[in-house]
Amino acid sequence: MTLNAPDAATASKADRLKLDLQNVASIILAARGLVAEGQTVNLTPLETEVRRLCDALGDLAPAENMPLRPMMVSLIDDLDKLAGDISRRHSELKSQLESLNSGSRAATAYVPPGIRRR
Repeated sequence: MTLNAPDAATASKADRLKLDLQNVASIILAARGLVAEGQTVNLTPLETEVRRLCDALGDLAPAENMPLRPMMVSLIDDLDKLAGDISRRHSELKSQLESLNSGSRAATAYVPPGIRRR
């Protein structure tokens, strides 16, 4: 079967979007790994790419993006997991900071008046 020019262009766009979805899934996985290691992750490039993908997927006809839907659902799930990882890490850091602040206040409470701490 031979595809006419518009169908071939649409098929190649869908194929490119499939690769882009796979690349974004890899970026999310890497970001989750960095968060798990306690490292800072810049999510701006990921956000930009996800927006671009959403716009591009919206330009496809429903029949053309139908094969990509399982990947899109998986990507949404991966983003939810990343958000959960970041939220947990944020809570851990908040607890650590509160603990440090409490310890500092306790140490200060035991310093006699007029004595300076170094």
